Amino acid sequence: MGIYDNPPKIFLDSTNKPSGFFIYLLDEIASKENWHLEYVKCDWQECLLMLEEGKLDIMPDVAYSKEREKHFRFNKEIVLSNWSVVFTDKKSKISSILDLDGKRTALLEHSIQQVQVQEIFKLFGLKPSFIFTKNYEEAFYLVQSGAVDAAVVNKHFGERQKDRYNLKETPILLNPAVIKFALTNTIDTRQIADKIDLHVKELKEDRESLYYKSIQKWLSTKEVFNIPHWLKAAFAIAILFVVILSAAVAFFRYMLNLKTK
Repeated sequence: MGIYDNPPKIFLDSTNKPSGFFIYLLDEIASKENWHLEYVKCDWQECLLMLEEGKLDIMPDVAYSKEREKHFRFNKEIVLSNWSVVFTDKKSKISSILDLDGKRTALLEHSIQQVQVQEIFKLFGLKPSFIFTKNYEEAFYLVQSGAVDAAVVNKHFGERQKDRYNLKETPILLNPAVIKFALTNTIDTRQIADKIDLHVKELKEDRESLYYKSIQKWLSTKEVFNIPHWLKAAFAIAILFVVILSAAVAFFRYMLNLKTK
């Protein structure tokens, strides 16, 4: 299985261990199917070439398109939805797509963004200077260093990494996409794709499944405060006590009024 650098969805952690949303999800499926997964580190374009040549069986985190379907087999069940966002230096005044005219803009090479973003800019009559990168981290580094004016990356990467590079998110949203598993297009992978669909569908139907826990862990940008069960119970008892006490006070007042009449 190909693994490239696109945190928090898929990446190698500080101990060089595969991690991220897609790794958790695929490990869960593999454990149920008794699959042995062998991870192969590669750059985005290298991973796609290896997948097309049959040197890889599975590539997680691939945006579906009709053009790509000519080269790869995709599972049917949508794993995630995604879109691209433009990020800039915090001092930048870029706030609309028109502001990117003539600007140096970093794009992931051979990504679905490359084709779609170029088409969108052409429709608007814009002529930015595109700088193509091997991964999103390189794109953010180029913005941070001042080598480019903006970078187009997927929202999951951008939201998690913008503070690390001291960048800001602009209101410019581009090319929504559905994310799936891509497989090398052979007869042998048809059954694998079916198994992936079966498990992804089951996991998505269960709100307590690892699928939603992984989304919360890897893709949510909001801190979640979980109230301990004992605190919930204590709070409920306290409310009940207040209700009983209020009722008792009201009853004694009622009795007192009867005696004084």
